[in-house]
Amino acid sequence: MPYLSGNQLVQQLRTHPELDTTPVVMLTAKADDELRVQLLRQGAQDYLMKPFSVEELKARVGNLIAIKRVRDLLQEELASQNHDLEALVEEVSLRRRELQIALNALQHQAEELEQANRLKDEFLAIVSHELRTPLNSILGWAEALRTRQFNETITNRALETIERNARLQTQLIENLLDISRLLRGKLLLNRHSVDLKTVIEAAMQTVQPEATAKAIHLEATLNDAVYPISGDSDRLRQVVENLLANAIKFTSEGGRVAVRLDQQHAEARIQVSDTGQGIRAEVLPHIFDYFRQADSSNTRRHGGLGLGLAIVRQLVELHGGIIQVESAGEGQGATFTVILPLIETSTPPVYLR
Repeated sequence: MPYLSGNQLVQQLRTHPELDTTPVVMLTAKADDELRVQLLRQGAQDYLMKPFSVEELKARVGNLIAIKRVRDLLQEELASQNHDLEALVEEVSLRRRELQIALNALQHQAEELEQANRLKDEFLAIVSHELRTPLNSILGWAEALRTRQFNETITNRALETIERNARLQTQLIENLLDISRLLRGKLLLNRHSVDLKTVIEAAMQTVQPEATAKAIHLEATLNDAVYPISGDSDRLRQVVENLLANAIKFTSEGGRVAVRLDQQHAEARIQVSDTGQGIRAEVLPHIFDYFRQADSSNTRRHGGLGLGLAIVRQLVELHGGIIQVESAGEGQGATFTVILPLIETSTPPVYLR
């Protein structure tokens, strides 16, 4: 080695990371213990004093190679175990995230179930109250007519009250039956070609007395050119009646309720708007839900089961349509829009001669 000494060579080898684990055997003629210790500290694995036996050199090199192979195998195994451990840690972390998501979902479901149970309990209380109200009036006047003599005017008023409350209770029961049929998928439509203008006019005649009693101006803008749709005229009239009755119920005396019918492309649009109390923004997404009311005190004050809009949505969807609601907020009124598909019409082919 004309340029480097042995210890300098070892130092240079150890500056290369790829040679860091390569065994080094030093052959030296110097019997200097301090030098040999220094070589070992600098990275030599073994040394032989000159002169040396070739067989001893082979044995020492063989031992170092065996140790190197064992070390390499151990490092590979350790690296594999580290990789497996990292994969295991990642898998555990993933499972923890999935578990947290599942727990959050279960908590959300539990909250929804609790809310649903509360709403159903509240709904049952409303049903009980609403069914008793007309029944009490009917029984009270029936008992009075049976036990006392009234003049013709009071008798007629009593009979009108009994009849009105009987119709109200019949409607309440019909709403409950409709909800039951809809939930069980048992409500069927008697489909035929339906003129929506005729349906809307019939519904307006039905609710006109309610509007008149509250001095509400009921107006209509109906397009005569709207094509017919395929549907059940009775159920469609129920949709319009419920929307109009709902608008009248929540509109103050002297207000306005308007219904509009027009056509856009292959769709018929029915809009019912009012100048009533409006709907809060947080309530809008739930306005068509079963057993949901914006405010149960409103339901008790205005009467009814709060099922009308849920029935309307289901009936509209059974006709292949959608219903939307808009409101600028409390005191700003509301607009309900029903969109229904028209009957498909085909143009006869034109033959060229």
